[in-house]
Amino acid sequence: MLLATILAGASNLGLARMAYASKHVSHSQLTCGSMWYLRSETYTDALARIVDGHHDLPFARRWGEVGNTSSDGQFFAANRGSGLINAKYGPDPGLKIYSFLSGRHGSFHSSVIGATAGEAPFVLDGLVGNSMLLNLLIHYTDTGGVSDHVFALFHLLGMKLASRLRDYPDRKLACFGSPRQWPFLAPLMGSPIKDDVIAQHWG
Repeated sequence: MLLATILAGASNLGLARMAYASKHVSHSQLTCGSMWYLRSETYTDALARIVDGHHDLPFARRWGEVGNTSSDGQFFAANRGSGLINAKYGPDPGLKIYSFLSGRHGSFHSSVIGATAGEAPFVLDGLVGNSMLLNLLIHYTDTGGVSDHVFALFHLLGMKLASRLRDYPDRKLACFGSPRQWPFLAPLMGSPIKDDVIAQHWG
């Protein structure tokens, strides 16, 4: 019953047509299985167990370190009226799926986001609170997965972020106090952080 319910969702067949195509499983059994066992939490846990098993295969170990993870967004076009239009992908509306890959090519998390949404806020989604046995070493993203907030949060959480920055020459470092403290970084330094404004609005 459970396998038939999973297959109904995986094949887009639906419970009614799966019941019609099955000899020994009724629609009520499939509905019961779907309601009681198939939730996003159970799917997430099952995926983590499958990917952990994949990582333990002797051949998979030849592909690299499990903890060298990466994430990227992929655009999927949709019918007009079913999504948001994004100039980057042309006039046709659609959605993006932001996917995560381990260093051994295990796809361990994905988020469906709007075509106009930035990818950076979703970078930590697949890494924090994941039940997979993953000791994160370093996470790779492209420019879309980068923001100052993501860099800061990775540092605060003790994780390493390696990003491919398309506009790297235009980026500047900010510091507390005078930038003259680091004369050898002068070409990279921007305006200092206004810590008095932070203190004023901390509450």
